[in-house]
Amino acid sequence: MVKNERFEIFKKHGVLILPESIAKYYHPSLDTVLIRIKDEEPEPFLFEKYYLDVLKLVFDDVSSPTPYGKLMTKEDAKKVVDFFVKHKDKKLVVHCVAGISRSTATACAWAYYHKNQELEREIRTCPLFSPNSHVYSLLCRQIDALSI
Repeated sequence: MVKNERFEIFKKHGVLILPESIAKYYHPSLDTVLIRIKDEEPEPFLFEKYYLDVLKLVFDDVSSPTPYGKLMTKEDAKKVVDFFVKHKDKKLVVHCVAGISRSTATACAWAYYHKNQELEREIRTCPLFSPNSHVYSLLCRQIDALSI
């Protein structure tokens, strides 16, 4: 079951962080975009067509190089940040397999992009979430590069 904290953050900030098991049944409002993060190419969702735009990424929940997983790349980070820029005024749904690490790092980077310290603090202090440090670091470096 999805905890209410996820939906409280969404009501307050327009960012919904979900596990895949819930995200595939979530029917979005008209002004919502979706970022899907998986270990392998994701299958289409029943309600995917109702999102304004969908970004699909494939990388594992790892924070350092390993022979057993694919790290998020700079190219992946650029795609995400370009998506942020394109949809800066929209609501965001982001999911990974468990809705704990990669998706929360992406949501924290969304907060960083929007200079929304309150959102980032709420995500980081919620016991449901544990943002992936590598994902967050790559995304923030890409966001900072926009200012240069």
